[in-house]
Amino acid sequence: MSNLILKDFIFPPLNNHNYLVLDPESKEAVLFDCSVPNDEVIKYVEEQGAILKMILLTHGHFDHVMGVNYFWEKHHIPTYVHENDLPLLQDINSYTHYASLGKVEIPKVDGTFNGNTVFKLGNHPIRIMETPGHTRGCCCFLMDDILISGDTLFMGTYGRTDLPTSSAEAMRQSLKRLFKELPDTTKVYPGHGHPTTIGAERGLYEVEK
Repeated sequence: MSNLILKDFIFPPLNNHNYLVLDPESKEAVLFDCSVPNDEVIKYVEEQGAILKMILLTHGHFDHVMGVNYFWEKHHIPTYVHENDLPLLQDINSYTHYASLGKVEIPKVDGTFNGNTVFKLGNHPIRIMETPGHTRGCCCFLMDDILISGDTLFMGTYGRTDLPTSSAEAMRQSLKRLFKELPDTTKVYPGHGHPTTIGAERGLYEVEK
């Protein structure tokens, strides 16, 4: 049983989840995805006497990253994205029409990562599970029994594979990996919708073929 604290912040226009995971021992926190400029996250971190260490992005789609620049400019919080999704950030205005948005500022990140990168939250390793399919650089983050799944795995479904850099076959392989490597008790926190578990989702997909 993990002693990590997970706080969920849901913001419009697409009701994205922004998950803050806080280690009560080290008083360090990490924010997973950053959909809009908002001070609620910082206020909560300060109330807990903690420090927001960094922002990690599950992928580069606009609805998960549009608060990044605000957090850097106002609070100097470093942000990281998978190396394969850096082009999505740089080309963000090619995709904002999906939400009828006008031109937006390109999110600036401090660095990229891949499956071999080591991040830690206090003494808790943050395991990067590369799960391409929804995008080429889509990934999940595992800490203890908590999986931040982004737009890879949802309750009862999985991420779209009909978008630029998406791949249905890559998604199949990514789901297969999650179900093979993670126990049923793993708690899944997706980018949209309700939380679930690996056990609840395992039987929904034909991923062995």
